[in-house]
Parts: sequence; structure tokens; C-alpha cells
Amino acid sequence: MAEPYTHGQEVMVFDHRGNYEGRGKVMGVHRCNPWQYDIQPRGEASLSKRQCGIHHDRIRAIGKPYLAYERRDEQPKHIKDEA
Repeated sequence: MAEPYTHGQEVMVFDHRGNYEGRGKVMGVHRCNPWQYDIQPRGEASLSKRQCGIHHDRIRAIGKPYLAYERRDEQPKHIKDEA
């Protein structure tokens, strides 16, 4: 089974054929077998636009964007020794 998504995580939603439908945030998690999610589309404030009961196979996580002004300390640093 896929890794469960958490409440508030940004995801992409696809249809049954794998075509892109939209982006949104996970607003509800149904821990039945298989897991299902309620997705609030991006930019929509109305609860009537929420997609309910989306199967976990139709959802993919979106990575956090890297912004140019943020520091990234994960990369190794090479320091030249001066003698």
C-alpha cells in the first residue's frame, strides 16, 4: 500500500486513466481498506468544491518547492585549507 498522506499535505489528483485533474490539500482521511481522502482544490474556499472519497491510487504527493533565497545545508561543503 502507498504511504499514507497527512492532513494538510499538498497533492495532485489524477483520474482513473492517469490524466491530471488538479491540485489541492488533503482535508480528510478515511482509514478504511483501501484508504480514501477528501481533497480541497487549490484556490477554492467553498466546501462544495471539495472532492470526497478519492482513492489513494489517484493521488501523488507534491514536493516542497526550493526557493532561491532559502539556504540548503544538506549538501556537503568543501572547505579549502590554507597553509
